[in-house]
Amino acid sequence: MNKRNIIIGLAVIAGILGIIIFFLLSRDPENIRQYRQQAEGRFDDPSQKLAELAQGGAPVPYAEVLNDYTIWAKFPPNSRPLKPEYLDVIEYKQIALPYQAMVTVKDGQLKAAQFECKLQPVKHTVLEGETLDIQLECRNPENGQGTAAKLESVRLERYIDDKTFGVPEPQVKPGTAENGFKTIIAFKPRREDWGDMQLSIKFGIPAENSGFVHDMKVHFFSSPVTPATFTGNFRERIESGSLIISAELDVRMPGRYTIEGNLFAAEDKPVAHAKSDARLTGGKQMVDLLFFGKIFHERRASGPYILKGLRGIQETSALDPELLNGPQEQVNKLLETLRTTEPDHRTIPEYDKEFTTQPYKLADFSDAEYDSDLKRERIKELKQLAESE
Repeated sequence: MNKRNIIIGLAVIAGILGIIIFFLLSRDPENIRQYRQQAEGRFDDPSQKLAELAQGGAPVPYAEVLNDYTIWAKFPPNSRPLKPEYLDVIEYKQIALPYQAMVTVKDGQLKAAQFECKLQPVKHTVLEGETLDIQLECRNPENGQGTAAKLESVRLERYIDDKTFGVPEPQVKPGTAENGFKTIIAFKPRREDWGDMQLSIKFGIPAENSGFVHDMKVHFFSSPVTPATFTGNFRERIESGSLIISAELDVRMPGRYTIEGNLFAAEDKPVAHAKSDARLTGGKQMVDLLFFGKIFHERRASGPYILKGLRGIQETSALDPELLNGPQEQVNKLLETLRTTEPDHRTIPEYDKEFTTQPYKLADFSDAEYDSDLKRERIKELKQLAESE
């Protein structure tokens, strides 16, 4: 697939996702409220999506979009407040999936579900040397009592774009009463099993007494080669009223990296979430994580602080943003020749220890809001839209 087709494909996907989000949000004011409530913790400017909703007729006046942006832009995009309700950031290893009602069909007619099931990977990414467990759980929705499932078939595939690749058959461990009837499908990738994975299963539920065969699918990511590791060496400093923690990595594969970390105060109080995008060469080097000063004042949190959940990825996508900043003729040529030949990232193993900072006081940090040319331009643009309503 060439680069132009990649971009067209991404645009189509983005358009579909945009339509889905539009309908999910615009038809339910409560969903809009929740979306806006979570906006402060996002790295991406949430006013872009809210403005699209406003243009599409959703009940989001531009004056409210401006207000939301002003709140979000108190902090820089790469350093955000972290609150207990931001579970996707705090519990980042797993994407929790809901139970699904197991409807049956008899004589062409749908029958009400007696049971509900879910197919849950214990982590969304399996790393080098690891075995990933994917758990099939079925239960009675009325009392939560587990019930046995009988697997009929298991199919696991790796895919890149529209190509699929075979992988070793995973090991299946049938559920028992002792483990809550959790059927475990265990997968250990080879070095070449890198990319998006789809697990498809067919199974029956004996307690239904129907003979009906259900099917479920789930996706996860396999990253069986480690591009870099965290060494456990850290530095810290106060700079311009903000805390900067530098983490050392030992880089095996030079390239573009994104590093993230969560900061907590005493009694496990979430404080801040930071990320850093960097181009790293081989060998040991430090990467800075900025924890913006005003966040400490907003969260009313004094030190010492604890850095947890240090994690990252190596960006391997052919769509390198810097390559698109050159002369138009050069960019056009690039779009014609670039190919997608591998997955878009490799995952760095999480640093499973913690780093504790010095015992800072709130007075050590600036309470000033973040400022930039881009922020001022965006506020000006949104004010004009609000005034024209």
